Amino acid sequence: PATLALPTSGRFVTLKRGAEPAGQFNWYSMVLIDHFPENAGGEYLLGVDEAGRGPALGPMVYCAAFVPAARAEDLRALGVDDSKKLTEEQRDGFFKTLKDCGYVGWSIHPLSPRVISGSMLRRVKYNLNALAHDTTIGLIRRVLARGVNVTEIYVDTVGPPEKYEQKLSALFPGIKVRVEKKADAKYPIVSAASICAKVTRDEQLSGWEFVEEGLSPSRDYGSGYPSDPACKKWLREVCEPIFGFPSLVRFSWSTCDLILDDMGVAVDWPEEDDEDGGDEHSGASHASWRKSPSAGTQKSAKTPDKSTPRGQTMLSFGGAAPARAETEPSPPPAKKQRVVSYLQRRALRTLSSW
Repeated sequence: PATLALPTSGRFVTLKRGAEPAGQFNWYSMVLIDHFPENAGGEYLLGVDEAGRGPALGPMVYCAAFVPAARAEDLRALGVDDSKKLTEEQRDGFFKTLKDCGYVGWSIHPLSPRVISGSMLRRVKYNLNALAHDTTIGLIRRVLARGVNVTEIYVDTVGPPEKYEQKLSALFPGIKVRVEKKADAKYPIVSAASICAKVTRDEQLSGWEFVEEGLSPSRDYGSGYPSDPACKKWLREVCEPIFGFPSLVRFSWSTCDLILDDMGVAVDWPEEDDEDGGDEHSGASHASWRKSPSAGTQKSAKTPDKSTPRGQTMLSFGGAAPARAETEPSPPPAKKQRVVSYLQRRALRTLSSW
């Protein structure tokens, strides 16, 4: 793409290609990639599809592609199809054709592994379907905001198609909405979106910059799907006992979670709990997970030393818990927190300063 749009204080700024920060797809959650040809006027068809929903590695990429209704048959004549049915060479060829034809446009939103995992693991759950719906809605609104007169929307479903279609119809009244299974194989504009999303994801995955200090792993991770033995082997090779996985990995996937449980070291993670009204002497909890050769992961709770200023983080990797005086009140139940992959060494230094 010629430009990239990055969020800055809630507003988007445009950076020329080559001016983006190193590893920008790793660390920015709202990178938008636009290709808007000259608006031909008249009515447009819009299709939405994604690539990379199932793998344990890399981003999930959504694309909203659009074409003038008068050129819909021209798009069909190009022979576009579901990207999963095409070879990499065919996808690349179609992507170039779509870009050069002058009448097909798109807006692409890659969701980084950190965004996916952070959404799925936060206390108020934000599951993959909800994330997919909101990303699709955001892309449609973005295209409409650019003055494209969309009259028909076609979406490859996520979840029950009837409910999803009703949801989109309510949000975009006056626009015909069709949500179907296998829409990427039925409607050429959805096929185009599928191709653009897949090519973008493959490019980002192959060019991924491992920004973690001292990490230069191989790229022999196979398909990236959690059922792939090559992917499982790679995940074990790159798993760091304290800091977990690099930012390429979706640590919310169950395969990754099991590897962390098996290979991770014991970590004590303090947490302040102000749910009882915010008393300055209450609510500090210290959650601890330990591994022993005979037992699985065990959880205990203790209170931090009273000499520690309120709010200061204490990290303890292994070892016994400090004894608690008998006169101390029992701490509230500790809430389980996992040290996730984005807690890198520089973040640890920041935590220590707190």
